[in-house]
Amino acid sequence: MKNITKITILLLTALFSGAVFTQDFPPLEFRRLSDRALLMIGGRESNNVVALSTERGIVVIDSGESPVMGRAIRSTAERELGRKDFAFLINTHDDWDHVQGNQVFADVPIIGHDQCAARMMILAAALEEAKSRKAPPARPRTEAAVVAKAGKLPPPPPVGPIAIDIKSLSITPPDVTFRDRMRLDLGDLRAQLYYFGRAHSRSDVLILIPEEKLLLVGDLFYKNSLPVFAGRGGFETERWLEVIDEVLKPEHGVEIIISGHGPPLDRAEFTARCEYVRELVSGIAADVSKGLTLEKVQERFDLERRFPELAPLDQKGSRGGSLHRGNVEAFWSFFKKR
Repeated sequence: MKNITKITILLLTALFSGAVFTQDFPPLEFRRLSDRALLMIGGRESNNVVALSTERGIVVIDSGESPVMGRAIRSTAERELGRKDFAFLINTHDDWDHVQGNQVFADVPIIGHDQCAARMMILAAALEEAKSRKAPPARPRTEAAVVAKAGKLPPPPPVGPIAIDIKSLSITPPDVTFRDRMRLDLGDLRAQLYYFGRAHSRSDVLILIPEEKLLLVGDLFYKNSLPVFAGRGGFETERWLEVIDEVLKPEHGVEIIISGHGPPLDRAEFTARCEYVRELVSGIAADVSKGLTLEKVQERFDLERRFPELAPLDQKGSRGGSLHRGNVEAFWSFFKKR
Protein backbone atom coordinates (compact mmCIF):
# COMPACT_ATOMS: atom_id res chain seq x y z
CA MET A 1 0.00 0.00 0.00
CA LYS A 2 2.81 2.43 0.85
CA ASN A 3 4.53 1.74 -2.48
CA ILE A 4 1.30 2.37 -4.38
CA THR A 5 0.80 5.65 -2.53
CA LYS A 6 4.38 6.81 -3.22
CA ILE A 7 4.02 6.04 -6.92
CA THR A 8 0.66 7.80 -6.97
CA ILE A 9 2.21 10.94 -5.45
CA LEU A 10 4.97 10.89 -8.07
CA LEU A 11 2.41 10.58 -10.81
CA LEU A 12 0.20 13.36 -9.53
CA THR A 13 3.17 15.66 -8.96
CA ALA A 14 4.37 15.02 -12.50
CA LEU A 15 0.93 15.80 -13.84
CA PHE A 16 0.66 18.93 -11.70
CA SER A 17 3.97 20.30 -12.98
CA GLY A 18 3.85 19.23 -16.60
CA ALA A 19 0.27 19.25 -17.83
CA VAL A 20 -1.26 21.75 -20.22
CA PHE A 21 -4.65 22.93 -19.04
CA THR A 22 -7.67 24.41 -20.74
CA GLN A 23 -11.09 25.22 -19.36
CA ASP A 24 -12.64 25.11 -22.83
CA PHE A 25 -14.51 21.85 -23.45
CA PRO A 26 -16.07 21.09 -26.82
CA PRO A 27 -19.80 20.33 -26.82
CA LEU A 28 -20.66 16.70 -26.26
CA GLU A 29 -22.09 14.69 -29.10
CA PHE A 30 -25.32 13.03 -28.08
CA ARG A 31 -28.15 10.93 -29.40
CA ARG A 32 -31.28 9.38 -27.99
CA LEU A 33 -31.30 5.67 -27.35
CA SER A 34 -34.97 5.98 -26.38
CA ASP A 35 -37.33 8.51 -24.80
CA ARG A 36 -35.70 7.78 -21.42
CA ALA A 37 -32.08 7.07 -22.39
CA LEU A 38 -29.51 9.57 -23.67
CA LEU A 39 -26.04 8.64 -24.96
CA MET A 40 -23.36 11.36 -24.69
CA ILE A 41 -19.92 11.12 -26.29
CA GLY A 42 -16.91 13.34 -25.61
CA GLY A 43 -13.44 13.88 -24.21
CA ARG A 44 -9.99 13.02 -25.51
CA GLU A 45 -10.80 9.32 -25.13
CA SER A 46 -14.25 9.62 -26.79
CA ASN A 47 -15.98 8.34 -23.68
CA ASN A 48 -19.56 7.11 -23.77
CA VAL A 49 -21.77 8.37 -20.95
CA VAL A 50 -25.42 7.38 -20.52
CA ALA A 51 -28.11 9.36 -18.72
CA LEU A 52 -31.46 7.80 -17.82
CA SER A 53 -34.61 9.78 -17.06
CA THR A 54 -36.44 7.83 -14.36
CA GLU A 55 -39.27 8.39 -11.90
CA ARG A 56 -36.68 8.89 -9.15
CA GLY A 57 -34.58 11.35 -11.15
CA ILE A 58 -31.72 11.34 -13.64
CA VAL A 59 -29.22 8.51 -13.35
CA VAL A 60 -25.81 9.12 -14.97
CA ILE A 61 -23.38 6.31 -15.76
CA ASP A 62 -19.75 7.49 -15.62
CA SER A 63 -18.61 11.09 -15.29
CA GLY A 64 -15.81 11.53 -17.83
CA GLU A 65 -12.16 12.53 -17.71
CA SER A 66 -12.39 15.77 -15.74
CA PRO A 67 -14.61 18.14 -13.77
CA VAL A 68 -15.00 20.20 -16.94
CA MET A 69 -16.34 17.19 -18.81
CA GLY A 70 -18.48 16.31 -15.79
CA ARG A 71 -20.11 19.73 -15.95
CA ALA A 72 -20.71 19.29 -19.68
CA ILE A 73 -22.34 15.91 -18.98
CA ARG A 74 -24.55 17.36 -16.28
CA SER A 75 -25.69 20.38 -18.30
CA THR A 76 -26.32 18.29 -21.44
CA ALA A 77 -28.39 15.77 -19.47
CA GLU A 78 -30.41 18.59 -17.88
CA ARG A 79 -31.06 20.28 -21.20
CA GLU A 80 -31.88 17.21 -23.26
CA LEU A 81 -33.93 15.40 -20.61
CA GLY A 82 -35.73 18.58 -19.54
CA ARG A 83 -35.13 18.24 -15.79
CA LYS A 84 -32.50 18.94 -13.12
CA ASP A 85 -33.16 16.35 -10.45
CA PHE A 86 -30.33 13.82 -10.30
CA ALA A 87 -30.82 10.56 -8.41
CA PHE A 88 -27.53 8.67 -8.79
CA LEU A 89 -24.15 8.60 -10.49
CA ILE A 90 -22.80 5.10 -11.21
CA ASN A 91 -19.13 4.34 -12.00
CA THR A 92 -18.46 1.34 -14.25
CA HIS A 93 -14.84 1.13 -12.97
CA ASP A 94 -12.08 3.34 -11.55
CA ASP A 95 -10.12 4.36 -14.68
CA TRP A 96 -9.36 8.10 -14.59
CA ASP A 97 -11.30 8.91 -17.77
CA HIS A 98 -14.50 7.49 -16.27
CA VAL A 99 -14.40 9.02 -12.77
CA GLN A 100 -12.61 12.37 -12.71
CA GLY A 101 -15.89 14.22 -13.24
CA ASN A 102 -17.38 12.66 -10.10
CA GLN A 103 -16.98 15.82 -8.03
CA VAL A 104 -19.61 17.53 -10.18
CA PHE A 105 -22.12 14.98 -8.86
CA ALA A 106 -21.06 15.12 -5.20
CA ASP A 107 -24.60 16.23 -4.26
CA VAL A 108 -26.07 12.82 -5.17
CA PRO A 109 -25.18 9.25 -4.12
CA ILE A 110 -22.30 7.87 -6.20
CA ILE A 111 -22.38 4.11 -6.69
CA GLY A 112 -19.47 1.82 -7.52
CA HIS A 113 -17.79 -1.42 -6.61
CA ASP A 114 -15.89 -1.73 -3.32
CA GLN A 115 -12.58 -1.77 -5.20
CA CYS A 116 -13.49 1.34 -7.18
CA ALA A 117 -13.98 3.27 -3.93
CA ALA A 118 -10.87 1.80 -2.31
CA ARG A 119 -8.55 2.66 -5.18
CA MET A 120 -9.98 6.14 -5.57
CA MET A 121 -9.52 6.80 -1.84
CA ILE A 122 -5.80 6.05 -2.23
CA LEU A 123 -5.61 8.47 -5.15
CA ALA A 124 -7.59 11.11 -3.29
CA ALA A 125 -5.22 11.03 -0.30
CA ALA A 126 -2.18 11.11 -2.57
CA LEU A 127 -3.62 14.01 -4.57
CA GLU A 128 -4.05 16.12 -1.45
CA GLU A 129 -0.49 15.34 -0.37
CA ALA A 130 0.83 16.18 -3.85
CA LYS A 131 -1.01 19.52 -3.81
CA SER A 132 0.67 20.43 -0.54
CA ARG A 133 4.16 19.79 -1.88
CA LYS A 134 6.30 22.27 -3.74
CA ALA A 135 6.16 21.26 -7.38
CA PRO A 136 9.52 20.05 -8.78
CA PRO A 137 10.77 21.02 -12.24
CA ALA A 138 8.45 19.87 -14.99
CA ARG A 139 8.90 16.26 -16.09
CA PRO A 140 8.18 14.86 -19.53
CA ARG A 141 4.71 13.34 -19.75
CA THR A 142 6.27 10.07 -20.90
CA GLU A 143 7.94 9.70 -17.48
CA ALA A 144 4.59 10.11 -15.76
CA ALA A 145 3.21 7.36 -17.99
CA VAL A 146 6.05 5.03 -17.01
CA VAL A 147 5.45 5.73 -13.31
CA ALA A 148 1.74 5.04 -13.76
CA LYS A 149 2.41 1.75 -15.53
CA ALA A 150 4.91 0.62 -12.91
CA GLY A 151 2.35 1.19 -10.17
CA LYS A 152 -0.51 -0.36 -12.16
CA LEU A 153 -2.46 2.86 -11.72
CA PRO A 154 -4.65 4.67 -14.25
CA PRO A 155 -2.44 6.33 -16.90
CA PRO A 156 -2.16 10.12 -17.11
CA PRO A 157 -4.22 11.99 -19.68
CA PRO A 158 -2.80 12.01 -23.23
CA VAL A 159 -0.26 14.62 -24.34
CA GLY A 160 -1.73 17.87 -25.55
CA PRO A 161 -4.41 20.28 -24.27
CA ILE A 162 -6.61 18.55 -21.70
CA ALA A 163 -9.58 19.75 -19.68
CA ILE A 164 -8.03 19.00 -16.30
CA ASP A 165 -6.73 21.43 -13.70
CA ILE A 166 -5.11 19.42 -10.92
CA LYS A 167 -5.47 22.37 -8.51
CA SER A 168 -9.25 22.24 -8.77
CA LEU A 169 -9.53 18.45 -9.11
CA SER A 170 -11.10 16.68 -6.13
CA ILE A 171 -11.11 12.91 -6.52
CA THR A 172 -14.55 11.83 -5.33
CA PRO A 173 -14.93 8.09 -4.69
CA PRO A 174 -18.28 6.28 -4.66
CA ASP A 175 -20.04 6.58 -1.31
CA VAL A 176 -22.45 3.71 -1.97
CA THR A 177 -20.62 0.47 -2.70
CA PHE A 178 -21.30 -3.22 -3.20
CA ARG A 179 -19.25 -6.41 -3.47
CA ASP A 180 -21.23 -8.76 -5.72
CA ARG A 181 -24.56 -7.49 -7.05
CA MET A 182 -26.85 -4.53 -6.46
CA ARG A 183 -30.35 -3.66 -7.64
CA LEU A 184 -31.68 -0.11 -7.88
CA ASP A 185 -35.44 0.47 -7.98
CA LEU A 186 -35.86 3.63 -10.04
CA GLY A 187 -39.66 3.52 -10.20
CA ASP A 188 -40.32 2.90 -13.87
CA LEU A 189 -36.86 1.36 -14.44
CA ARG A 190 -34.55 -1.10 -12.69
CA ALA A 191 -30.79 -0.96 -12.74
CA GLN A 192 -29.11 -4.29 -12.00
CA LEU A 193 -25.38 -4.02 -11.24
CA TYR A 194 -23.05 -7.02 -11.49
CA TYR A 195 -19.43 -7.14 -10.40
CA PHE A 196 -17.76 -8.80 -13.40
CA GLY A 197 -14.62 -9.78 -11.54
CA ARG A 198 -11.04 -8.69 -12.01
CA ALA A 199 -10.46 -8.23 -15.74
CA HIS A 200 -9.83 -4.83 -17.35
CA SER A 201 -9.58 -3.40 -13.84
CA ARG A 202 -10.25 -4.58 -10.29
CA SER A 203 -13.62 -2.86 -10.19
CA ASP A 204 -15.41 -3.68 -13.47
CA VAL A 205 -19.21 -3.50 -13.25
CA LEU A 206 -21.86 -4.41 -15.82
CA ILE A 207 -25.10 -2.41 -15.61
CA LEU A 208 -28.32 -3.94 -16.96
CA ILE A 209 -31.44 -1.86 -17.62
CA PRO A 210 -34.01 -4.50 -18.64
CA GLU A 211 -36.84 -2.09 -19.49
CA GLU A 212 -34.56 -0.36 -22.01
CA LYS A 213 -33.01 -3.65 -23.25
CA LEU A 214 -29.72 -1.92 -22.44
CA LEU A 215 -26.43 -3.22 -21.05
CA LEU A 216 -23.41 -1.06 -20.17
CA VAL A 217 -20.09 -2.90 -20.10
CA GLY A 218 -17.45 -0.26 -19.32
CA ASP A 219 -14.11 -1.04 -20.96
CA LEU A 220 -14.59 -4.82 -21.07
CA PHE A 221 -16.02 -5.26 -24.58
CA TYR A 222 -15.82 -3.17 -27.76
CA LYS A 223 -17.38 -3.19 -31.20
CA ASN A 224 -14.13 -2.57 -33.08
CA SER A 225 -11.67 -4.61 -31.02
CA LEU A 226 -11.21 -7.93 -29.32
CA PRO A 227 -11.42 -7.93 -25.52
CA VAL A 228 -7.95 -7.31 -24.06
CA PHE A 229 -6.56 -9.49 -21.27
CA ALA A 230 -2.82 -9.36 -21.87
CA GLY A 231 -1.01 -7.54 -19.07
CA ARG A 232 -3.92 -7.82 -16.65
CA GLY A 233 -3.60 -11.01 -14.57
CA GLY A 234 -5.43 -12.15 -11.45
CA PHE A 235 -8.44 -13.17 -13.50
CA GLU A 236 -11.74 -14.27 -11.94
CA THR A 237 -12.77 -16.46 -14.86
CA GLU A 238 -15.53 -18.42 -13.12
CA ARG A 239 -17.25 -15.19 -12.15
CA TRP A 240 -16.90 -13.81 -15.69
CA LEU A 241 -18.77 -16.75 -17.17
CA GLU A 242 -21.44 -16.62 -14.45
CA VAL A 243 -22.11 -12.92 -15.11
CA ILE A 244 -22.11 -13.39 -18.89
CA ASP A 245 -24.70 -16.18 -18.55
CA GLU A 246 -26.85 -13.96 -16.31
CA VAL A 247 -26.95 -10.84 -18.49
CA LEU A 248 -27.60 -12.87 -21.66
CA LYS A 249 -30.66 -14.64 -20.24
CA PRO A 250 -33.51 -14.27 -22.77
CA GLU A 251 -35.86 -12.77 -20.18
CA HIS A 252 -33.59 -9.70 -19.91
CA GLY A 253 -33.98 -9.07 -23.64
CA VAL A 254 -30.69 -7.20 -24.03
CA GLU A 255 -30.39 -5.65 -27.49
CA ILE A 256 -28.10 -2.61 -27.10
CA ILE A 257 -24.67 -2.86 -25.49
CA ILE A 258 -22.80 0.36 -24.68
CA SER A 259 -19.02 0.22 -24.25
CA GLY A 260 -16.94 2.79 -22.44
CA HIS A 261 -15.67 3.95 -25.84
CA GLY A 262 -16.73 3.42 -29.44
CA PRO A 263 -19.98 2.50 -31.19
CA PRO A 264 -22.66 0.38 -29.49
CA LEU A 265 -22.77 -3.37 -30.08
CA ASP A 266 -25.84 -5.39 -30.93
CA ARG A 267 -26.72 -8.61 -29.14
CA ALA A 268 -25.12 -10.87 -31.75
CA GLU A 269 -21.84 -8.93 -31.65
CA PHE A 270 -21.72 -8.98 -27.86
CA THR A 271 -22.57 -12.69 -27.75
CA ALA A 272 -19.74 -13.46 -30.20
CA ARG A 273 -17.22 -11.68 -27.96
CA CYS A 274 -18.56 -13.47 -24.88
CA GLU A 275 -18.25 -16.83 -26.62
CA TYR A 276 -14.69 -15.93 -27.56
CA VAL A 277 -13.92 -15.36 -23.87
CA ARG A 278 -15.72 -18.54 -22.85
CA GLU A 279 -13.85 -20.67 -25.37
CA LEU A 280 -10.47 -19.21 -24.43
CA VAL A 281 -11.12 -19.77 -20.73
CA SER A 282 -12.45 -23.31 -20.94
CA GLY A 283 -10.23 -24.46 -23.80
CA ILE A 284 -6.92 -23.11 -22.53
CA ALA A 285 -7.62 -24.34 -18.99
CA ALA A 286 -8.13 -27.83 -20.41
CA ASP A 287 -5.00 -27.61 -22.58
CA VAL A 288 -2.86 -26.49 -19.64
CA SER A 289 -4.16 -29.38 -17.55
CA LYS A 290 -2.94 -31.70 -20.33
CA GLY A 291 0.52 -30.13 -20.20
CA LEU A 292 0.39 -28.41 -23.61
CA THR A 293 3.07 -25.83 -24.29
CA LEU A 294 2.26 -22.21 -25.10
CA GLU A 295 3.40 -22.77 -28.67
CA LYS A 296 0.96 -25.67 -29.07
CA VAL A 297 -1.89 -23.73 -27.48
CA GLN A 298 -1.24 -20.75 -29.77
CA GLU A 299 -1.45 -23.13 -32.71
CA ARG A 300 -4.70 -24.69 -31.49
CA PHE A 301 -6.27 -21.27 -30.93
CA ASP A 302 -5.30 -19.72 -34.26
CA LEU A 303 -7.69 -16.79 -34.65
CA GLU A 304 -8.37 -17.12 -38.38
CA ARG A 305 -9.24 -20.78 -38.02
CA ARG A 306 -10.97 -20.79 -34.63
CA PHE A 307 -12.77 -17.42 -34.66
CA PRO A 308 -12.85 -16.27 -38.31
CA GLU A 309 -15.64 -13.72 -37.73
CA LEU A 310 -13.53 -11.96 -35.09
CA ALA A 311 -10.25 -11.96 -37.03
CA PRO A 312 -10.78 -8.39 -38.38
CA LEU A 313 -10.88 -7.14 -34.77
CA ASP A 314 -7.35 -8.31 -33.95
CA GLN A 315 -5.70 -4.92 -33.62
CA LYS A 316 -2.08 -4.47 -32.64
CA GLY A 317 -1.50 -4.22 -28.91
CA SER A 318 0.57 -1.57 -27.14
CA ARG A 319 3.73 -3.57 -27.84
CA GLY A 320 2.89 -4.07 -31.49
CA GLY A 321 1.82 -7.71 -31.23
CA SER A 322 -1.49 -9.43 -31.88
CA LEU A 323 -4.15 -8.80 -29.24
CA HIS A 324 -5.41 -12.34 -29.68
CA ARG A 325 -2.01 -13.97 -29.24
CA GLY A 326 -1.50 -11.78 -26.18
CA ASN A 327 -4.83 -13.01 -24.79
CA VAL A 328 -3.90 -16.65 -25.40
CA GLU A 329 -0.57 -16.17 -23.64
CA ALA A 330 -2.22 -14.36 -20.72
CA PHE A 331 -4.69 -17.20 -20.13
CA TRP A 332 -2.03 -19.89 -20.61
CA SER A 333 0.18 -18.17 -18.01
CA PHE A 334 -2.75 -17.70 -15.62
CA PHE A 335 -3.84 -21.34 -15.71
CA LYS A 336 -0.24 -22.54 -15.62
CA LYS A 337 0.22 -20.82 -12.24
CA ARG A 338 -3.03 -22.06 -10.68
